[in-house]
Amino acid sequence: MNKLLVVGLAFMASVALSFGSNHSTLDSKSDVKPNGDVSLTFKIAANKGMQLTHQAPWSISFETMDGLEIEGAKDGKYTSKAYDDALPGFTVKAKAKAQSGKVSYKMRAFVCTEDKSRCFPQTHKGELTWKRS
Repeated sequence: MNKLLVVGLAFMASVALSFGSNHSTLDSKSDVKPNGDVSLTFKIAANKGMQLTHQAPWSISFETMDGLEIEGAKDGKYTSKAYDDALPGFTVKAKAKAQSGKVSYKMRAFVCTEDKSRCFPQTHKGELTWKRS
């Protein structure tokens, strides 16, 4: 019975550790042009021993987008699945409606071990600020 409990706890711990963002890193940045065009870039990199996989649905979503107008946004929220392989990640174009603001984002990505024996969903959350020059 104790062996079963230990095996069960070890399995639950490995599953719990496989979620989150511990197998990749995210670099997010904003670029604001004088005319108010805003480009928000979310570039992901797999950690050592891992590789990105595109065999699962990636997405970027904004829960808040203060001072920005983004085509396709609905009720103050935005979601895109338009993944850019060349980046790799997402670039979201917007129009500034204020002098500055921030977006609260959540990016979903997937990575696998180099031999593709195990794959992991990755969730990166955060805030990205932007400001007109």
